[in-house]
Amino acid sequence: MGKIRLLVMLCCVMGLFMGAHAEQKEVNDTKLHLLQPDYNGLPYGIPTKEAVKADIDRVLSFLEETMPVEVSNGRLRLGGLRLTSYEAGVLYAAALDAAWWTDDQRYQRFATDRLQTMAELAPKVIDSIKVNRNYDRQMRLMVMPGTLDDAGAMCAAYCRLQLNSQFSILNSILPSSTVI
Repeated sequence: MGKIRLLVMLCCVMGLFMGAHAEQKEVNDTKLHLLQPDYNGLPYGIPTKEAVKADIDRVLSFLEETMPVEVSNGRLRLGGLRLTSYEAGVLYAAALDAAWWTDDQRYQRFATDRLQTMAELAPKVIDSIKVNRNYDRQMRLMVMPGTLDDAGAMCAAYCRLQLNSQFSILNSILPSSTVI
């Protein structure tokens, strides 16, 4: 009797496995481009220029609030996002591109205001940072980078700004901010 139960249970389990395997085979046999996507209510399609502009305007508003460009006691004020991080450098370059593509100068101002403030502050804080590396941690990444990640994207953003505009202050601070 026990052998019969075991045999029946084994057949049931195998039947379930074979049924699941058959379903899997059907999905695997269908070419991916023929399957209907399931986006669970997410709109999908080619966005309109207006929709893209509305989205990046919303992002710009968030960034302006989260990344204030203020100097307090000779140091950059820390906001929700760092002004001198790798991500910030990428954001500044993207904002300059957005200004060019959309012809909306708010993006240019966003990047230029922050980059110019940091360029003007760099020669003023470098001596203090040499004495105390923690004097202004955000500016230290720019004036005394330890790795390419510390200032690489920021340098790229400055280069992009230099190419896109008459950003003459950059020329005056580059030699003074180089530290060995």
